Amino acid sequence: PDSSSPNEKGERPHQTLATKTKCLLCTARLGMLFWCSAIVFATHLYNRTCHSAIDMTPIEAFTGFKPSCGHILTYGCTITAKKPTGRPTKADPNTYEVAVLG
Repeated sequence: PDSSSPNEKGERPHQTLATKTKCLLCTARLGMLFWCSAIVFATHLYNRTCHSAIDMTPIEAFTGFKPSCGHILTYGCTITAKKPTGRPTKADPNTYEVAVLG
């Protein structure tokens, strides 16, 4: 019951996405709480990766246009964001650190 071997071809994409998701979470040192955002990010990467069976990316096969990958950041990396409002006093920080999750 815990094996997906009877339907190997159907389960292979799920296994690939699960492996990519686990790698993203381990590399970013995040817990299973962020599984949903990690699997969305893994799917985004998977669709923009060249596949040997079709010799192009799935997005390119679907739309006919090469995808742009310049917007992709490292999953879980820390960035410094500027607060949208002005700071009330001079001593208050005007930036904060966040982790990129998608």
